[in-house]
Amino acid sequence: MAQFLSDGPPIKRQRPDDEEEPPITRSETWHADGSVVLLAERTQFRVHWSVLCKNSAFFQEMQSLPQPPSQDKIEGCPIVELHDSAVDVQHLLDVLYDPLLFSEQKHPLPFIAAIIRLGRKYDFKNLLAAAVQRLTFENPSTLEEYGQLTMKDDKSIAYTPTKYHSHIGMNFDIIDCSREWSIHPAPMRLSSHIDAILNGLNGPQGHIILSTEQQHILLTAHRKIIDAQWSHPELWLWLGSDSSSADGCTTIAQGNSSCAQRKKLVFRQLLVRNYSLVPFRMPGRQKFLCDPCNRCHVKIMANARKKLWDDLPTFFGLPQWADLKNDL
Repeated sequence: MAQFLSDGPPIKRQRPDDEEEPPITRSETWHADGSVVLLAERTQFRVHWSVLCKNSAFFQEMQSLPQPPSQDKIEGCPIVELHDSAVDVQHLLDVLYDPLLFSEQKHPLPFIAAIIRLGRKYDFKNLLAAAVQRLTFENPSTLEEYGQLTMKDDKSIAYTPTKYHSHIGMNFDIIDCSREWSIHPAPMRLSSHIDAILNGLNGPQGHIILSTEQQHILLTAHRKIIDAQWSHPELWLWLGSDSSSADGCTTIAQGNSSCAQRKKLVFRQLLVRNYSLVPFRMPGRQKFLCDPCNRCHVKIMANARKKLWDDLPTFFGLPQWADLKNDL
């Protein structure tokens, strides 16, 4: 799995008898009037039961349980050990003590992942819903919403996330998020990047690579997308055709520079490079076509792209969109 996001509870290992435990340290989140100390990966956080219980049914129930007289305490505060990443716990507490933090336009993806991970585990419903909304907004379930995110001025396909920061390996992390918690974003944008799927990427934190299972899913999806596009002649037949727009092609008299010749050249390139046509690679404005031919092309493509989008989750081994529910 990609290494930018933690994968849940830290894995404990056996230490040799002569190896000392790392010291317990206090985090910057240490409220002098706090009533409970959370311990995660030997890092302590002094916080308030009232803040935890206001937002989490899990901690409400925990506080109501009778505590044994022999329970360890720090400055009169009970200690609650959490089997989670200290970084994740810090992200959670940051937003609990500063609710306006989530009103910021963008956050790092590991921050959002931490809120989803702990929000789900400890029943922080509102925080969980806000974090999931950011993830699903950037990975919509309809072709129309996807087009709004990726189509720029009807001339090109481009994508820059607006709800979380972009980084090298971002799509790898999205795959981890969606499969770890069964959230619906299909790893669509990565399915055509064969080199990245097989060989990984070099990022600021080192080389990252997908698991064998994820590689298999994406390579299988890539093959299915290619197969599906050729099963819909309306998607590609126009590229190899001599026919022109009924509105009148403006390049007919240009010989080798006509739309008909340009289409054939693009068609050959698609075949040689084994590119997928849909539903991601075809923008609403083809620069190599004149305006009348482009309008004709858009009309031809629209219905076929919709059909392929409807089947898209199944290419990744997922249910149809209507049955694809978030397991939260």
